[in-house]
Amino acid sequence: MFERLAHLILARRFLVAFVLGLIFFGLGSGGAELTADFNVESFFREGGHESYKKYRDQWGRDDAGIFVVVTGDKDSLLTPAQFKVISDVANQLRANPDIYRVVALPDFVRIRSQDNALVLEAIKDTVPTDFETNPVAQAAWKKSILEDPVLVPNFLSKTGKNGSILVELSGSTVDLNVLVPKLKAIRATLEAFQGKEGLHFADSGMISLRADFFEAILSDQLT
Repeated sequence: MFERLAHLILARRFLVAFVLGLIFFGLGSGGAELTADFNVESFFREGGHESYKKYRDQWGRDDAGIFVVVTGDKDSLLTPAQFKVISDVANQLRANPDIYRVVALPDFVRIRSQDNALVLEAIKDTVPTDFETNPVAQAAWKKSILEDPVLVPNFLSKTGKNGSILVELSGSTVDLNVLVPKLKAIRATLEAFQGKEGLHFADSGMISLRADFFEAILSDQLT
């Protein structure tokens, strides 16, 4: 059977080559029209997108924010030198046009009462001027921060050794082709400050997980 097929192909080799050429051309032209869709909402099952929209309408977005975890080699993040590094990281992130908002501990504004008036003050501006030489003032300042229910545990751990920076992206975060470069830019900023004053920075949250999962899947498919 295979011998007869071989003779048939050889006898009509030009016709076979022409037909194969048409087949491959058709496949190639069709393939050119194919586009990869990396929008995470495209993976919802039927009715899933509507359910997710209702969830968002009620609870808000769950994928716009990145939490940058800040850890230190020292006993506490509550020192002027470490505050400066964290504040510098936040300012650098704010310069990124893809970032809508950055909230960091040193820049957090608190309301306090002074002479029967309310005063708005960034925490970094409340550091005692004699912080290094006055242990009593230093301890009182740290205590006021660690006992603040808004700051702990949202931006600072109970021990004061670990903290976080909230980074909220602008625009949509559902297109992974757009999201991954944004996250890489954020990580490059964090990397530039790694180790300064014993501080370490790492991004976390749904966005980071989604982007890393996408990159792992893509890398696996290409290797």
